[in-house]
Amino acid sequence: MGTPTRRLALFLPFLPVGIALVLPACGAGPRPPANAAADTVVAALVATIGVVDGAPEYQFGAISSVAADPGGRVYVADRLDSSVRVFDADGRFLDWIGTRGAGPGEYQLPAGIDVGPDGRVYVRDGHRITVLGPREPGAVADSVLATWPLPGYANLRGARGAVTADGRYLYPFSLYSPPRHFYIVYAGGEPRPDTLHVPAYPNHAANQPAVLPPRDGRCCRIAVGLNHTPFTALPAWTATPRGTVLSGDGIAYRIHETGPAGDTLRTILGADTVTRPVPDGERADSARALQARIDSLPVPLARVRNVPDEVREGRFPERLPAFIGLHLGTDGRIWVERWPPEHRGDERFFDVLGPDGARLAVVVVPAALSRDVPPFLTTDRIYGVVADPATGVERVVVARYHIAAPAVAAASADAP
Repeated sequence: MGTPTRRLALFLPFLPVGIALVLPACGAGPRPPANAAADTVVAALVATIGVVDGAPEYQFGAISSVAADPGGRVYVADRLDSSVRVFDADGRFLDWIGTRGAGPGEYQLPAGIDVGPDGRVYVRDGHRITVLGPREPGAVADSVLATWPLPGYANLRGARGAVTADGRYLYPFSLYSPPRHFYIVYAGGEPRPDTLHVPAYPNHAANQPAVLPPRDGRCCRIAVGLNHTPFTALPAWTATPRGTVLSGDGIAYRIHETGPAGDTLRTILGADTVTRPVPDGERADSARALQARIDSLPVPLARVRNVPDEVREGRFPERLPAFIGLHLGTDGRIWVERWPPEHRGDERFFDVLGPDGARLAVVVVPAALSRDVPPFLTTDRIYGVVADPATGVERVVVARYHIAAPAVAAASADAP
Protein backbone atom coordinates (compact mmCIF):
# COMPACT_ATOMS: atom_id res chain seq x y z
CA MET A 1 0.00 0.00 0.00
CA GLY A 2 1.11 3.61 -0.44
CA THR A 3 2.36 5.80 2.33
CA PRO A 4 -0.66 6.96 4.39
CA THR A 5 -1.54 10.58 5.03
CA ARG A 6 0.40 11.91 8.03
CA ARG A 7 -0.07 14.62 10.61
CA LEU A 8 3.01 13.82 12.66
CA ALA A 9 6.26 15.32 13.89
CA LEU A 10 9.14 13.56 15.57
CA PHE A 11 8.53 13.16 19.30
CA LEU A 12 9.96 10.11 21.02
CA PRO A 13 11.00 11.27 24.48
CA PHE A 14 11.52 7.79 25.87
CA LEU A 15 14.08 6.69 23.27
CA PRO A 16 17.52 8.03 22.42
CA VAL A 17 17.94 8.64 18.70
CA GLY A 18 19.25 5.69 16.73
CA ILE A 19 18.37 2.79 19.05
CA ALA A 20 15.70 0.13 18.72
CA LEU A 21 12.09 0.73 19.60
CA VAL A 22 12.43 -1.23 22.83
CA LEU A 23 13.87 0.13 26.04
CA PRO A 24 14.02 -2.68 28.63
CA ALA A 25 13.68 -1.71 32.25
CA CYS A 26 16.74 -2.28 34.38
CA GLY A 27 17.03 -3.19 38.03
CA ALA A 28 14.01 -2.64 40.25
CA GLY A 29 12.49 -0.01 37.99
CA PRO A 30 11.08 3.40 38.97
CA ARG A 31 10.42 4.08 42.63
CA PRO A 32 7.24 5.74 43.93
CA PRO A 33 7.52 9.26 45.39
CA ALA A 34 8.41 9.45 49.07
CA ASN A 35 4.87 10.49 50.04
CA ALA A 36 3.11 7.81 47.97
CA ALA A 37 0.86 5.17 49.51
CA ALA A 38 2.63 2.01 50.60
CA ASP A 39 0.95 -0.02 47.87
CA THR A 40 1.94 2.33 45.03
CA VAL A 41 3.65 0.75 42.01
CA VAL A 42 5.24 2.89 39.28
CA ALA A 43 5.11 1.20 35.88
CA ALA A 44 8.23 1.25 33.71
CA LEU A 45 7.98 2.32 30.08
CA VAL A 46 9.56 -0.53 28.07
CA ALA A 47 8.60 0.18 24.46
CA THR A 48 7.47 2.98 22.18
CA ILE A 49 6.11 2.24 18.71
CA GLY A 50 5.89 5.13 16.26
CA VAL A 51 8.12 7.28 14.06
CA VAL A 52 7.72 10.12 11.57
CA ASP A 53 10.30 9.52 8.86
CA GLY A 54 11.10 6.04 7.67
CA ALA A 55 9.13 2.89 6.95
CA PRO A 56 5.38 3.58 6.72
CA GLU A 57 4.50 0.63 8.96
CA TYR A 58 5.83 2.62 11.94
CA GLN A 59 3.96 5.82 11.05
CA PHE A 60 0.52 6.44 12.53
CA GLY A 61 -2.15 8.97 11.63
CA ALA A 62 -5.00 8.62 14.17
CA ILE A 63 -4.80 5.56 16.40
CA SER A 64 -8.27 4.39 17.36
CA SER A 65 -7.49 1.21 19.30
CA VAL A 66 -4.64 -0.91 20.64
CA ALA A 67 -4.71 -4.46 22.01
CA ALA A 68 -2.43 -7.44 22.60
CA ASP A 69 -2.92 -11.16 22.05
CA PRO A 70 -1.94 -13.91 24.53
CA GLY A 71 1.51 -14.06 22.90
CA GLY A 72 2.20 -10.38 23.62
CA ARG A 73 1.86 -9.21 20.00
CA VAL A 74 0.47 -5.68 19.68
CA TYR A 75 -2.43 -4.89 17.33
CA VAL A 76 -2.96 -1.25 16.33
CA ALA A 77 -5.93 0.22 14.45
CA ASP A 78 -5.38 3.50 12.62
CA ARG A 79 -8.58 5.31 11.70
CA LEU A 80 -6.92 7.87 9.42
CA ASP A 81 -4.94 5.22 7.56
CA SER A 82 -7.82 2.67 7.60
CA SER A 83 -5.36 -0.03 8.61
CA VAL A 84 -4.67 -2.63 11.26
CA ARG A 85 -1.06 -3.60 11.96
CA VAL A 86 0.61 -6.06 14.27
CA PHE A 87 3.95 -5.77 16.09
CA ASP A 88 5.82 -8.31 18.16
CA ALA A 89 6.30 -8.02 21.92
CA ASP A 90 9.46 -5.97 21.34
CA GLY A 91 7.69 -3.42 19.13
CA ARG A 92 9.02 -4.71 15.79
CA PHE A 93 6.62 -4.67 12.86
CA LEU A 94 5.28 -8.08 11.79
CA ASP A 95 2.49 -7.56 9.28
CA TRP A 96 -0.41 -5.51 7.93
CA ILE A 97 -3.54 -7.50 8.76
CA GLY A 98 -5.88 -5.03 7.14
CA THR A 99 -5.65 -2.01 4.86
CA ARG A 100 -8.09 0.39 3.22
CA GLY A 101 -10.88 -1.21 1.18
CA ALA A 102 -14.28 -2.91 1.29
CA GLY A 103 -13.27 -6.54 0.80
CA PRO A 104 -12.60 -9.25 3.39
CA GLY A 105 -9.84 -8.16 5.74
CA GLU A 106 -10.06 -4.54 4.55
CA TYR A 107 -11.34 -1.58 6.52
CA GLN A 108 -12.69 1.91 6.06
CA LEU A 109 -12.92 3.27 9.60
CA PRO A 110 -11.52 0.73 12.07
CA ALA A 111 -12.68 1.90 15.48
CA GLY A 112 -11.91 -0.86 17.95
CA ILE A 113 -9.92 -4.04 18.52
CA ASP A 114 -10.85 -6.69 21.05
CA VAL A 115 -9.04 -9.96 21.71
CA GLY A 116 -10.60 -13.16 23.02
CA PRO A 117 -8.86 -15.62 25.34
CA ASP A 118 -8.39 -17.99 22.38
CA GLY A 119 -6.37 -15.36 20.48
CA ARG A 120 -9.14 -14.42 18.05
CA VAL A 121 -9.13 -10.72 17.18
CA TYR A 122 -12.34 -8.75 16.64
CA VAL A 123 -12.02 -5.57 14.57
CA ARG A 124 -14.95 -3.16 14.64
CA ASP A 125 -15.24 -1.16 11.43
CA GLY A 126 -17.71 1.42 10.17
CA HIS A 127 -20.12 -1.20 8.85
CA ARG A 128 -19.12 -4.64 10.16
CA ILE A 129 -17.13 -6.74 12.58
CA THR A 130 -14.23 -8.79 11.21
CA VAL A 131 -13.14 -11.85 13.17
CA LEU A 132 -9.49 -12.81 12.68
CA GLY A 133 -7.71 -15.94 13.83
CA PRO A 134 -4.24 -17.50 13.61
CA ARG A 135 -3.48 -19.90 10.77
CA GLU A 136 -1.77 -22.12 13.32
CA PRO A 137 -1.72 -22.13 17.14
CA GLY A 138 0.30 -19.28 18.61
CA ALA A 139 0.68 -17.39 15.32
CA VAL A 140 -0.48 -13.91 14.33
CA ALA A 141 -4.24 -13.59 13.93
CA ASP A 142 -4.13 -12.69 10.23
CA SER A 143 -6.73 -15.04 8.75
CA VAL A 144 -10.29 -13.76 8.22
CA LEU A 145 -12.64 -16.23 9.91
CA ALA A 146 -15.87 -14.29 9.56
CA THR A 147 -17.41 -10.90 8.83
CA TRP A 148 -20.57 -9.87 10.64
CA PRO A 149 -22.70 -6.97 9.38
CA LEU A 150 -23.74 -4.36 11.89
CA PRO A 151 -27.43 -3.60 12.49
CA GLY A 152 -28.00 0.08 11.71
CA TYR A 153 -25.44 2.68 12.67
CA ALA A 154 -21.91 1.77 13.70
CA ASN A 155 -20.08 2.86 16.81
CA LEU A 156 -16.97 4.72 15.68
CA ARG A 157 -15.79 5.56 19.18
CA GLY A 158 -12.92 3.66 20.74
CA ALA A 159 -14.94 1.93 23.48
CA ARG A 160 -13.81 -1.59 24.31
CA GLY A 161 -16.00 -4.64 23.81
CA ALA A 162 -15.61 -8.06 25.39
CA VAL A 163 -15.63 -11.76 24.51
CA THR A 164 -17.50 -14.04 26.90
CA ALA A 165 -16.29 -17.44 28.07
CA ASP A 166 -18.73 -19.16 25.68
CA GLY A 167 -17.61 -17.13 22.65
CA ARG A 168 -20.23 -14.40 22.49
CA TYR A 169 -19.00 -10.98 21.42
CA LEU A 170 -20.26 -7.87 23.22
CA TYR A 171 -20.32 -4.94 20.80
CA PRO A 172 -20.35 -1.52 22.54
CA PHE A 173 -22.98 0.91 21.28
CA SER A 174 -24.32 4.32 22.31
CA LEU A 175 -27.33 6.44 21.44
CA TYR A 176 -27.35 10.06 22.52
CA SER A 177 -30.90 11.35 22.29
CA PRO A 178 -31.69 10.48 25.00
CA PRO A 179 -28.33 9.03 26.09
CA ARG A 180 -28.37 5.24 26.22
CA HIS A 181 -25.41 2.88 26.34
CA PHE A 182 -25.49 -0.87 25.85
CA TYR A 183 -23.77 -3.90 24.33
CA ILE A 184 -25.19 -5.80 21.38
CA VAL A 185 -24.62 -9.51 21.99
CA TYR A 186 -23.36 -11.46 18.96
CA ALA A 187 -23.51 -15.25 18.91
CA GLY A 188 -22.64 -17.25 15.81
CA GLY A 189 -22.33 -14.05 13.80
CA GLU A 190 -25.87 -12.87 14.54
CA PRO A 191 -27.03 -10.21 17.00
CA ARG A 192 -29.15 -11.69 19.77
CA PRO A 193 -32.18 -10.01 21.36
CA ASP A 194 -30.67 -10.10 24.88
CA THR A 195 -28.99 -6.68 24.76
CA LEU A 196 -26.77 -5.92 27.76
CA HIS A 197 -27.63 -2.46 29.07
CA VAL A 198 -25.50 0.00 31.03
CA PRO A 199 -27.47 1.38 34.02
CA ALA A 200 -28.96 4.81 33.40
CA TYR A 201 -27.30 7.14 35.90
CA PRO A 202 -28.74 10.61 36.56
CA ASN A 203 -25.61 12.27 35.14
CA HIS A 204 -25.71 10.30 31.88
CA ALA A 205 -27.02 13.41 30.10
CA ALA A 206 -23.53 14.93 30.39
CA ASN A 207 -22.38 12.39 27.80
CA GLN A 208 -24.78 13.80 25.20
CA PRO A 209 -22.67 15.78 22.71
CA ALA A 210 -23.24 19.47 22.04
CA VAL A 211 -24.33 19.97 18.42
CA LEU A 212 -23.77 22.92 16.09
CA PRO A 213 -26.58 24.04 13.77
CA PRO A 214 -26.59 22.52 10.24
CA ARG A 215 -24.49 24.20 7.57
CA ASP A 216 -24.59 23.54 3.81
CA GLY A 217 -26.84 20.57 4.36
CA ARG A 218 -24.47 19.02 6.91
CA CYS A 219 -25.96 17.97 10.20
CA CYS A 220 -24.66 16.57 13.47
CA ARG A 221 -21.54 18.72 13.72
CA ILE A 222 -20.21 18.17 17.21
CA ALA A 223 -19.04 21.07 19.39
CA VAL A 224 -16.32 19.27 21.30
CA GLY A 225 -15.92 20.13 24.98
CA LEU A 226 -19.19 22.01 25.45
CA ASN A 227 -21.49 19.23 26.69
CA HIS A 228 -20.23 19.56 30.27
CA THR A 229 -17.82 21.69 32.27
CA PRO A 230 -14.35 20.48 33.22
CA PHE A 231 -14.23 18.35 36.41
CA THR A 232 -17.79 17.11 35.89
CA ALA A 233 -18.22 13.53 37.10
CA LEU A 234 -19.26 11.26 34.22
CA PRO A 235 -20.47 7.66 34.25
CA ALA A 236 -17.90 5.01 33.34
CA TRP A 237 -18.46 1.38 32.43
CA THR A 238 -16.95 -1.75 30.92
CA ALA A 239 -18.21 -5.20 29.94
CA THR A 240 -16.87 -8.43 31.43
CA PRO A 241 -16.30 -11.93 29.98
CA ARG A 242 -19.11 -13.06 32.29
CA GLY A 243 -21.58 -11.14 30.16
CA THR A 244 -22.09 -8.47 32.82
CA VAL A 245 -21.39 -4.74 33.11
CA LEU A 246 -19.25 -2.94 35.67
CA SER A 247 -20.28 0.71 36.00
CA GLY A 248 -20.48 3.73 38.25
CA ASP A 249 -21.56 7.36 38.08
CA GLY A 250 -18.09 8.72 38.96
CA ILE A 251 -19.60 10.87 41.70
CA ALA A 252 -19.11 8.30 44.46
CA TYR A 253 -16.50 5.55 44.57
CA ARG A 254 -19.12 2.88 44.08
CA ILE A 255 -18.99 0.30 41.28
CA HIS A 256 -21.99 -1.85 40.40
CA GLU A 257 -21.94 -5.13 38.54
CA THR A 258 -25.22 -5.70 36.70
CA GLY A 259 -26.50 -8.66 34.73
CA PRO A 260 -28.51 -9.04 31.50
CA ALA A 261 -31.77 -8.40 33.34
CA GLY A 262 -30.41 -5.16 34.81
CA ASP A 263 -30.22 -6.70 38.28
CA THR A 264 -27.38 -5.66 40.58
CA LEU A 265 -25.15 -8.65 41.29
CA ARG A 266 -22.76 -6.88 43.66
CA THR A 267 -21.47 -3.45 44.66
CA ILE A 268 -17.80 -2.61 45.14
CA LEU A 269 -17.14 0.24 47.55
CA GLY A 270 -13.91 2.21 47.34
CA ALA A 271 -11.96 2.78 50.53
CA ASP A 272 -11.52 6.52 49.95
CA THR A 273 -14.92 8.05 49.29
CA VAL A 274 -13.84 11.63 50.01
CA THR A 275 -12.85 13.46 46.84
CA ARG A 276 -10.46 16.40 46.70
CA PRO A 277 -11.51 19.99 46.00
CA VAL A 278 -10.74 21.23 42.50
CA PRO A 279 -7.30 22.89 42.70
CA ASP A 280 -7.39 26.63 42.08
CA GLY A 281 -4.70 26.49 39.40
CA GLU A 282 -6.46 23.76 37.43
CA ARG A 283 -9.78 25.59 37.76
CA ALA A 284 -8.27 28.80 36.34
CA ASP A 285 -6.58 26.98 33.46
CA SER A 286 -9.77 25.13 32.59
CA ALA A 287 -11.85 28.31 32.73
CA ARG A 288 -9.53 29.95 30.21
CA ALA A 289 -9.61 26.88 27.95
CA LEU A 290 -13.41 26.71 28.07
CA GLN A 291 -13.76 30.39 27.20
CA ALA A 292 -11.32 29.99 24.31
CA ARG A 293 -13.40 27.08 23.02
CA ILE A 294 -16.57 29.19 23.18
CA ASP A 295 -14.84 32.12 21.47
CA SER A 296 -13.77 29.84 18.61
CA LEU A 297 -17.33 28.77 17.76
CA PRO A 298 -18.57 29.73 14.28
CA VAL A 299 -21.99 30.64 15.77
CA PRO A 300 -23.16 32.21 19.04
CA LEU A 301 -23.22 29.77 21.97
CA ALA A 302 -27.00 30.22 22.23
CA ARG A 303 -27.39 28.38 18.90
CA VAL A 304 -25.52 25.29 20.05
CA ARG A 305 -27.78 22.49 21.29
CA ASN A 306 -27.22 20.35 24.39
CA VAL A 307 -25.09 22.93 26.18
CA PRO A 308 -25.92 22.81 29.92
CA ASP A 309 -26.38 25.91 32.03
CA GLU A 310 -23.14 25.18 33.86
CA VAL A 311 -21.18 25.70 30.62
CA ARG A 312 -23.13 28.82 29.63
CA GLU A 313 -22.57 30.36 33.06
CA GLY A 314 -19.04 29.06 33.61
CA ARG A 315 -19.94 27.21 36.83
CA PHE A 316 -17.55 24.40 37.73
CA PRO A 317 -17.96 21.60 40.30
CA GLU A 318 -16.38 22.25 43.69
CA ARG A 319 -14.86 18.78 43.98
CA LEU A 320 -13.13 16.34 41.64
CA PRO A 321 -14.87 13.14 40.54
CA ALA A 322 -14.37 10.00 42.62
CA PHE A 323 -13.05 8.29 39.47
CA ILE A 324 -12.83 9.08 35.77
CA GLY A 325 -12.39 5.70 34.07
CA LEU A 326 -13.19 2.04 34.48
CA HIS A 327 -11.38 -0.82 32.70
CA LEU A 328 -11.05 -4.58 33.00
CA GLY A 329 -7.76 -6.44 32.59
CA THR A 330 -7.43 -9.74 30.79
CA ASP A 331 -6.81 -11.37 34.19
CA GLY A 332 -10.09 -10.08 35.63
CA ARG A 333 -8.54 -7.24 37.63
CA ILE A 334 -10.56 -4.02 37.76
CA TRP A 335 -8.69 -0.81 36.93
CA VAL A 336 -10.25 2.38 38.31
CA GLU A 337 -8.65 5.57 37.00
CA ARG A 338 -8.44 8.39 39.52
CA TRP A 339 -7.90 12.10 38.92
CA PRO A 340 -4.13 12.74 39.03
CA PRO A 341 -2.64 14.87 41.81
CA GLU A 342 -2.08 18.54 41.04
CA HIS A 343 0.85 19.20 38.67
CA ARG A 344 0.96 15.52 37.66
CA GLY A 345 -1.44 15.60 34.73
CA ASP A 346 1.17 13.95 32.51
CA GLU A 347 0.78 10.71 34.49
CA ARG A 348 -2.11 8.27 34.93
CA PHE A 349 -3.20 6.86 38.30
CA PHE A 350 -5.15 3.60 38.64
CA ASP A 351 -6.54 1.79 41.65
CA VAL A 352 -6.14 -1.88 40.75
CA LEU A 353 -8.74 -4.14 42.37
CA GLY A 354 -8.83 -7.91 42.35
CA PRO A 355 -11.73 -9.73 40.66
CA ASP A 356 -13.35 -9.86 44.11
CA GLY A 357 -13.12 -6.07 44.47
CA ALA A 358 -10.27 -6.06 47.00
CA ARG A 359 -7.71 -3.31 46.43
CA LEU A 360 -4.34 -4.67 45.31
CA ALA A 361 -2.28 -1.58 44.51
CA VAL A 362 -2.14 1.88 43.00
CA VAL A 363 -0.39 1.74 39.62
CA VAL A 364 1.10 4.96 38.28
CA VAL A 365 1.87 5.15 34.55
CA PRO A 366 4.49 7.85 33.82
CA ALA A 367 2.82 8.86 30.55
CA ALA A 368 -0.32 10.79 29.59
CA LEU A 369 -2.23 7.85 28.14
CA SER A 370 -5.09 8.92 25.89
CA ARG A 371 -8.50 8.65 27.55
CA ASP A 372 -10.19 8.47 24.14
CA VAL A 373 -8.39 5.20 23.37
CA PRO A 374 -8.94 2.76 26.26
CA PRO A 375 -5.77 1.08 27.53
CA PHE A 376 -5.33 -2.66 27.09
CA LEU A 377 -4.33 -4.26 30.40
CA THR A 378 -2.76 -7.65 31.08
CA THR A 379 -1.21 -9.33 34.12
CA ASP A 380 2.03 -7.36 33.77
CA ARG A 381 1.66 -4.98 30.79
CA ILE A 382 -0.20 -1.76 30.02
CA TYR A 383 -0.70 -0.87 26.35
CA GLY A 384 -1.86 2.65 25.55
CA VAL A 385 -1.64 5.61 23.19
CA VAL A 386 0.08 8.92 23.84
CA ALA A 387 0.08 12.14 21.82
CA ASP A 388 2.35 15.13 21.99
CA PRO A 389 0.06 18.12 22.74
CA ALA A 390 2.17 20.48 20.63
CA THR A 391 2.58 18.39 17.48
CA GLY A 392 -0.23 15.84 17.54
CA VAL A 393 2.23 12.93 17.28
CA GLU A 394 0.53 9.66 18.21
CA ARG A 395 2.34 6.50 19.17
CA VAL A 396 1.84 3.33 21.16
CA VAL A 397 3.57 2.85 24.49
CA VAL A 398 4.00 -0.32 26.50
CA ALA A 399 4.59 -0.16 30.24
CA ARG A 400 5.52 -3.01 32.56
CA TYR A 401 4.35 -3.26 36.17
CA HIS A 402 4.49 -5.82 38.95
CA ILE A 403 2.16 -6.19 41.89
CA ALA A 404 4.10 -8.37 44.31
CA ALA A 405 1.30 -9.69 46.49
CA PRO A 406 -2.24 -8.69 47.44
CA ALA A 407 -2.23 -6.00 50.09
CA VAL A 408 -4.68 -5.92 52.97
CA ALA A 409 -8.07 -5.45 51.35
CA ALA A 410 -9.08 -1.79 51.31
CA ALA A 411 -12.26 -2.32 49.34
CA SER A 412 -15.28 -4.49 49.98
CA ALA A 413 -17.66 -6.36 47.71
CA ASP A 414 -21.14 -6.23 49.21
CA ALA A 415 -24.13 -8.10 47.92
CA PRO A 416 -27.14 -5.85 47.47
